[in-house]
Amino acid sequence: MNEYLTDKADKDFTALILRYNALAEVEKMTLKKSIEDRTLILIYELSRKFLFATDDQAADIYLDSRDRIEDIISGYRITGLSFNAYLVQICRYRMLSKLKKENERKLREEAFLSEQELFYHCDMLELTNLPRPLHQGFDRPEVDRLSLKELFHYICIQKDDEKSEFSSPERKLNELLTDKRQRRNFLILLLSLPETENEQQISAYSRVLQLDYLVLARFFILKHEHLNGNYEAREKALKTATRHWNVIAKLNRAMLFESDPGVQKELLEKIEKLTRCHRKRCESARNAYSGMTHSQIADVLDIPRSSVSQNINRIKSELKAITTELNYDI
Repeated sequence: MNEYLTDKADKDFTALILRYNALAEVEKMTLKKSIEDRTLILIYELSRKFLFATDDQAADIYLDSRDRIEDIISGYRITGLSFNAYLVQICRYRMLSKLKKENERKLREEAFLSEQELFYHCDMLELTNLPRPLHQGFDRPEVDRLSLKELFHYICIQKDDEKSEFSSPERKLNELLTDKRQRRNFLILLLSLPETENEQQISAYSRVLQLDYLVLARFFILKHEHLNGNYEAREKALKTATRHWNVIAKLNRAMLFESDPGVQKELLEKIEKLTRCHRKRCESARNAYSGMTHSQIADVLDIPRSSVSQNINRIKSELKAITTELNYDI
């Protein structure tokens, strides 16, 4: 890559860009791909070398530039700056814009939180019927000792509050979950959902299940513990994807200087293969944010995987009509 950043390479490529911009559109076609590829590589490398951008920041600038690469190239004119210096200016502007937006977002969030904290400042001891956060300690020792499988079966048959008052839609859901089979299917569905539960949702779930909030909070905490392996897998997939990306970038650079058609074909095959691997690792990283897989649920509850899938499909069809009236993220 250093050969792209030398003064001679910069001078030669600058002259090529000026000639390229002077050509008609039809005449540009033979040079178009190689010039765009090299310009994108320069954008990535110059961001890191001269702007001290992190790999993520350089990648963001690279991805933002792909859709407007033709405008970037055609926008270069004789101004006393070489093409590399021109690209550094563009990257600096993009990077400063991103940092400014990020700082503005953080300031807005901090201002909002400060405003809410002052607005709702009150004696918390006077408040009642508020959901308790997950991180607070438990005063249900019999629940705290149970495994996820044991707690699952405990919830299937347990009701702590027989006097709950429901809105009309919640009453329908409560009536559905009175049936032990449907209650069981509902819990399996909760295990499969992404880890997006908050205190309000857990409070709502515990109300329709007629459970103590602490019991269901413990259920979700055990679920999250089983998902820890997913996060480790995500970090591993992201590291592998980064290695793939770096190798793909090197192979693309090699393509620019290779004139042998046979070697070019071999390089292209390697790029295509690594690109498929890169996409697969990115997909694996995205999937790590989902809930427990059907296989994981089957292993934890010691039931057939096919039963897990069937039970989730059944409860989803039952819930479809009810949850449209509720603000539940199911």
